Amino acid sequence: LSRPKGRHTRTPAEPRQVARALAAGHLVAVWRQRSECGPRALGHRNLLCRTSGQVTRSYINREVKKREWYRPYAALVLAERADALLSDYRPEAPYMTTAATIRPAWRVPLAAVCHVDHTTRPQVIRREHDPFTYEVVAEMAQMTGVPAVLSTSFNRGAPMVETPVEAVTLFEDWPISHLVLDDQLYVKG
Repeated sequence: LSRPKGRHTRTPAEPRQVARALAAGHLVAVWRQRSECGPRALGHRNLLCRTSGQVTRSYINREVKKREWYRPYAALVLAERADALLSDYRPEAPYMTTAATIRPAWRVPLAAVCHVDHTTRPQVIRREHDPFTYEVVAEMAQMTGVPAVLSTSFNRGAPMVETPVEAVTLFEDWPISHLVLDDQLYVKG
């Protein structure tokens, strides 16, 4: 397994630590386990951050992903809270393949994943789908009161990262301070 070079701290990747980094406003790149097949990043090849603030979305578009300002991001939402956050969520489509309307009370806390028409493409996660990612979001809910995080694919103008070497290369090049690399959490020093 490839490891970041330079002065980084390394600790076991625990959901609570990852949630603390997210709650503190850090961006966290995730490369874990097997690759996922399908149109979206579903927990193993992701870039995660808080859902609050347009600044978050603007920063990721401008500095990290280098993409257009209007491109929306997905909300990674705990399944048991999806109906409270989303007015027209479709349980049969939990993997960011449809749009759902964010309820008015949640539009500010979910500003970074709220498109101009108040929709988001939710990924609704259950513990059995991905226990690690579920626990990260559950910890965020306890810390911030928001049972969701912003999720986007771990890539920039190319397919999602596939190998640990690709993950480490982007982590070292990007203005991101945290990387979950399989079962380890790296923090730039």
